[in-house]
This record gives sequence, C-alpha cells and structure tokens, in this order.
Amino acid sequence: MTVLYYRQDLFDKYKVPEAVETWEELLEHGERLAKDHKTSIGMVSTGDNGAIVNGFNQFLLQRGGGFFNASGELTLDSPEALEVLEFMTQGVRSGALLALPDPYGAACAAALKTGRLAATAMPNWYNAYGLQANVPDQKGRWRMRTLPRFEGGGHVGSTLGGTGIAVLKDKPHTQAALELLKRVYLTREGQILRYNNGGFLPTLQPLYRDPEFTQIEDEYLGGQRVFDVYGKAAADLPVFYQAAGMQILIDVLGGPILDALKGRTSPAAALKAGLKAYRQQVKR
Repeated sequence: MTVLYYRQDLFDKYKVPEAVETWEELLEHGERLAKDHKTSIGMVSTGDNGAIVNGFNQFLLQRGGGFFNASGELTLDSPEALEVLEFMTQGVRSGALLALPDPYGAACAAALKTGRLAATAMPNWYNAYGLQANVPDQKGRWRMRTLPRFEGGGHVGSTLGGTGIAVLKDKPHTQAALELLKRVYLTREGQILRYNNGGFLPTLQPLYRDPEFTQIEDEYLGGQRVFDVYGKAAADLPVFYQAAGMQILIDVLGGPILDALKGRTSPAAALKAGLKAYRQQVKR
C-alpha cells in the first residue's frame, strides 16, 4: 500500500502545507523547493526496467489506469497513462521529482541524509527498509499521509506490487494447505502476529478498523497512529490486474519511459514506442 512519506520539519520550514490536496499543487511547491533549496518532494527511478516501470505503474494505478484489464487485455493506450507520464517528466524537468538510478541505493540514502528528498510516495514497508534503515537519526521528523489526488481523478491509495501464496490444485495435500492458510494466515490473530513480527499489513480489510491495529503508534513517525492513514488508503485502493505478458511489457516499456524522463523523446512518443514493441513481442 503506497502512502506519502514526508519530512514534517522541512515542510514547516519551507512552508509546504501538509494537507496539499492534489499532486499538481504539490508539484508547484516542489518546483519552488528545487529552485530555492535544492530539495525535491518525490522521486522517480532511472535505473533498471523493473524499477522504472513499477514507479510509473504506481502513479498510473492511483490515477485510475493500469496495464491490463480483468481479461488480460492491454489497456496502457489511455489518456491516464499519457497524463501520468507527462506529470513525471514535468516533475523531473522542474526538479520537483528527483531522478535516481536506484530508489533503494546509495544515491537515495544520500538524498535522504542531506535533506534533498523531503517527501516520497512509497509503499508501507519503505518506513522500515528505506527510512529507518538509512536515516535512523531522523526519527520523529517523518510523517505519512494518503497520497494527494490527481486533479483528473483516481484514488488516494496505490501499490507498488505485493506478495501472495499459491496452492497447487489437485494434489494430495491441496485441501490441507488451504485449511492451514485459512486457520493461520487468514485469521485476525495470524494477521496481528504477522504485522507485529514482520510489519506485513493485514490482507483482511475489516482489520483496518480493528482496535488492535488502530491504536498502534509509530515512534519513528513521531507517535503517529498509522492505521488512521492505512484505513483511508485501504478503503480507496485501485485494483491491480496482471497478465501473462507483464514481464514482456516491463522489458520493452522501461527504455521509452526513461527516454521521456531524460527529455530524449515526448511522453506520447514513448508510450507509442512501448506499445508497438510489446505488440511485436507478443505476436512472436
């Protein structure tokens, strides 16, 4: 589940409202911060194809678009996809969004440590594995909120992927495996245990209103009750459809998106090139 992490102290210092309603408005503040203070309010990846395309998809899902529909048909050729890529390229060009080769590597850690990155849209696990791992000394300065909406519509939540458990059909222990999952993983007690031990968010939506979760306070985030945010995002998450051609799409779309982010081509031409390459690959 993707949320917006932000440095509350830097937002106060640079007069950025914590309750900014839209990405477009936040991008205006980001352009000002980049110009006056060399500080960005988000990041995009310019490294490997997977990171590039996942970052794009995270914004696209929030905007109400996606790569595929429920039938596995490609839906990338859409106004939402063009709008999102234009948003990303504008953000990089203005400095509001920081272009990094690796959103988890040394360059990102340096940006966090020096205050060059004052906010970022990342999944829930980034709190522990991105922020606390790289800038433990900034404890109490960070907060999180639901994502600003796009002016054109969409959601206040998004995703960068996820995990799942598969059980093979028609095997000697298929039913036993399903029973084990239902009795351990898909129970209130099991999901509380997973969160407390590994930070995994519940997969049962009613638990986002459960007192066991709603009373949780995150010390790193200044004692913030994080499920006040997670609950709002969980109620407005986009559906993430995949298809057999997902890996092909990642392979052929990363390069054109990178070209658009680097200013070597337009967002429209980038999407056109990616769609053409995908369709050629699928035909083969």
